[in-house]
Amino acid sequence: MINGLRNSIYFISIFFATCLLQACGERIVYHTYRPVPAKRWAPSDTLVYEVEISDSAVTLTLTAEVRNRNTYPFQNLTLNVASNFSDTARWVNQKADFILTDEEGQWKGTGWGSLYSSGTSLGHVYIARPGTYTIRVTHDMRTEELEGIQDVGIRLAYP
Repeated sequence: MINGLRNSIYFISIFFATCLLQACGERIVYHTYRPVPAKRWAPSDTLVYEVEISDSAVTLTLTAEVRNRNTYPFQNLTLNVASNFSDTARWVNQKADFILTDEEGQWKGTGWGSLYSSGTSLGHVYIARPGTYTIRVTHDMRTEELEGIQDVGIRLAYP
């Protein structure tokens, strides 16, 4: 009898702890990084993300993320982010602007050693129906090949 009561209390405690953690945390629908080809990113190199969304009539927060090495030669980074969330035949283009260092050249992102991570919100997207949606990312810097960018990530989460 005492063992049964202990087991019941244990499972109820685990259930409530799980519910509490789910309620407090951000509910992520999609979060993936793509590596930059050969550590040199040409303007024609497009990173493609195929996003399967099973919900309908939902609003999600879209975030672009970047991992850069300390060899990245610029203070900022601008990405072109094209998505087809509103209609699979219509593309919406957005700019994702990152400030990666301060005026003194200190890295602003989180990280250690030679790798840093930064993110910027691109606002909210409305998903009308379940389906597979595509996000395409290219860089918009004034150089033929961009060095020092390791990975680019896309995150979709409930607000």
